[in-house]
Amino acid sequence: MLTKNMPRVFHRLLSAAGRFFSRRRRLKITAAVLIMVLLCGGIWAEPVLSIRAETAPVSGGAKAAPALEKISGAQGDVKVAETETRELYVNEQTLNLRVVDKKTGCVFNAVDTGEGASDDEKSLLILNYLGKDNKAYSWNSWKYCNESKNYTISRMENGVRIVLHLTQGDSTNLDDYMPKRISAERYRTCFLEALETKTADGSIPAEDAEQYKMILETVYQKDDSNDSYYNIFVGDPPLNAATGLIAFSKAVGYTRSMLEKDSAQYGNKLTDAAAASFDVTLEATLDGDDFSVQIPTGAIVTGDDQFCLQKLCVLPNFGLARATDPNCAAGWIFVPDGSGALMKLNSYSAGVSDYGRQLRDSDYYNNYYFKSNYAENITMPVFGMARGKDDASLSGFLGIVEEGAATAGIEAKLGTAGTEKGGRIFNKVYSTVDVMQYSNVKVSGPYSTDNTRYLVLTDPLKFHYRVRYKLFGPGVSYYAMAKAYRQYLIDTTGIQPSYQRSADLYLEAIGTLDLQKRFLGVPYNTHYSMTTCSELTRILERLKGCKTVVNYSGSLGGGKNQRLLRDAAPASANGSRSELTDLINLSEKLGGQMFLEADFSRVYDSGNGFVKRIHSVYGYDNKPVRIYRYDDRNGRFDPSGLNYSRLSPKYLSSVVDSFLPGSTDLPNLFIGDLAADFYADYSSGGSVTPQAADAMVVKNLAKLARSKKIALENPFMDKIRYGSFAADISRESSNYAGFSVSIPFRQLVMNGLIPYSTESVNMSSHAPAYYVLQAVELGAVPKFTVTYKNVDVLKYTPYSYLYAAQFDNLEQEISEVVEQCRQALDAIGSTEIVGSSMVGSSVFRTDYANGKSVLVNYSEQKAAADGLTLPPLGYRIVG
Repeated sequence: MLTKNMPRVFHRLLSAAGRFFSRRRRLKITAAVLIMVLLCGGIWAEPVLSIRAETAPVSGGAKAAPALEKISGAQGDVKVAETETRELYVNEQTLNLRVVDKKTGCVFNAVDTGEGASDDEKSLLILNYLGKDNKAYSWNSWKYCNESKNYTISRMENGVRIVLHLTQGDSTNLDDYMPKRISAERYRTCFLEALETKTADGSIPAEDAEQYKMILETVYQKDDSNDSYYNIFVGDPPLNAATGLIAFSKAVGYTRSMLEKDSAQYGNKLTDAAAASFDVTLEATLDGDDFSVQIPTGAIVTGDDQFCLQKLCVLPNFGLARATDPNCAAGWIFVPDGSGALMKLNSYSAGVSDYGRQLRDSDYYNNYYFKSNYAENITMPVFGMARGKDDASLSGFLGIVEEGAATAGIEAKLGTAGTEKGGRIFNKVYSTVDVMQYSNVKVSGPYSTDNTRYLVLTDPLKFHYRVRYKLFGPGVSYYAMAKAYRQYLIDTTGIQPSYQRSADLYLEAIGTLDLQKRFLGVPYNTHYSMTTCSELTRILERLKGCKTVVNYSGSLGGGKNQRLLRDAAPASANGSRSELTDLINLSEKLGGQMFLEADFSRVYDSGNGFVKRIHSVYGYDNKPVRIYRYDDRNGRFDPSGLNYSRLSPKYLSSVVDSFLPGSTDLPNLFIGDLAADFYADYSSGGSVTPQAADAMVVKNLAKLARSKKIALENPFMDKIRYGSFAADISRESSNYAGFSVSIPFRQLVMNGLIPYSTESVNMSSHAPAYYVLQAVELGAVPKFTVTYKNVDVLKYTPYSYLYAAQFDNLEQEISEVVEQCRQALDAIGSTEIVGSSMVGSSVFRTDYANGKSVLVNYSEQKAAADGLTLPPLGYRIVG
């Protein structure tokens, strides 16, 4: 029996054993896979988790300065502050702030209540807000505050505090006054019969009664099915109809209780009647020679949360000029567009829109999918005006946005004496500030033809907004304003001026690029160096005798298309670390400096701890931001071109702290992003306001500057304190239609504070002589962008714009430009500028501290000035 069943038993035993060992093998395999997953996850998670978020700093903008005593019952102007040179008065009736220059007698008023002035000209503030219908509304403080005398004025140290209680009074919502549906009987008694009674006793004029009746018949229609009348408009009726019905309800005595009764009969619920109201605190003080205005945005009180205060126009009429005033026949408005621009007073044109731009492009993440309409950036938080009988008698002011520039803007309006074409007689320039940001986001994407949108709002931004006004008596010029702003930077930043010639040439050397190649027809990406360390060494040796500042672009990490820059590893395609060190030493030996490009917020590729979903800046659409190159043909993103993410500001400190320990042998860095880009994060899961992001940038620039020399790409003016060199400084404005001339305001401010380069000579449509003139006029260092290798390899890549960068083809031109600049600057013998003026069409005069002057002609035609003839794109040294 046992013998007969042995095969079957043995088979069962083998099967059971097989199942047992198979199960164990599967468990082992599963465990091994799980361990591998955990290991890989750990390897992935370690760098991700090591990028730690920083808590955004909180601005102290919630409190107003303490007041001393209230001012009430005063007649005329009341003096509230006085210094050795200035007096400040406030008028209790008009709220005008009047500043008097005690030496010259010049007077600067904050409002204009003279003949022809509208409510806007009479106002200290103009505000924009979003209503509960999400529509934008604009109020001026005269109509919504002064006329009702709904404000308080108090003395404070060195000035005055004005709390403006702006309110519309009664609600302007028709549903708060008239029913959506009313019974026919009530319609007859409450409306028609009441109207007849009030007309008969003279309470309502007959012509008004006819108007009211017509509006009633237009808006309400009879519904015979249930014997009632109903409002035929689904939304709001036309504004004049709504306004007329609100007035009608008051005239016939149709009360809120009557409205509630009639609405309840048909099941229509009423919302609480809401009226917009805002309390805004404005503090005005004298600070030495300067007039200062501050608004603590955190102290703004909104009466109803359904209304959102969005923007303030601060002192929009300060120092305005009337085109009809003979004392304002000459002059200009200064705006900080590019290098600076002047707009001629009284030159209003019906075909030119008023000029208005953000100082920091703070609406960038609202429209970054499209190219800007302006060719140049704004990098200076300043604006100004000069006016007088003639050019010799000009007086004026320069406004400096001291705090809150991250969401501030500039607006300029030109006037005209002939208003028959719709112009106005007032010339004005002033600052604005966003105290809340919003965007109407397209549901189907920015390029969609479907225009369906939804509204995104930020929380109110709490910070101090402060504007300082520098006041000038007769004889002011744009140079005097530039000199005043320059001195302001010296006083507030501690920069020590230096006028030594720091360089003869600035080179941007292109190192490692990420290029696509093919193997057997299969595309793959590779790191390819256009200029290795040894090749850049050869370039510097061929330029021996030329003091050269170099930005070695694409020298760290993966090259120009950097991954998250958490370490200071050199781009291996350029050569070894020792070769890079030798190159740095050679540059210093030859009298120059070598800066290695490091962008901490721009991330071209994932990895190195960066996860787009976690670490990226988010836009208003609550999606990670990805920046592409623009297609100039349509102003839209080119999806096939280079693109990068931006690191959220809250991770910036962690990345910089990770980078610094391994970079001790790299003494100089070129920062291409932090000092020039608008920065914020609109993530719904943890936003960073523009003001907080700016504070984080300042913190990290200061940290980098303590251990290294840093060069900055086209920096905001308040960031130059951290740099030892500034690159790509344009001599042009955006050439807006209202501009009369571009001026070198920015370069005059930077003179002696930081050496700087022109834009790239060989990447421009301008002739090299154009950049030689900038060196002669302003001491700018000429810039060239170069590669050592042949640029043909870049022809069908996103880097095809470097087609004119090969050093072999540029060497002769570089030598000629450097030599021309050197000869001219040697002849001048100084780089300290003490004067600048425009002396002819496209001709500028620069005066140097040693008594010599230079006349430069930016025209391509011969020009005459100061008794001299200047060749096209030429100059003359005088003295």
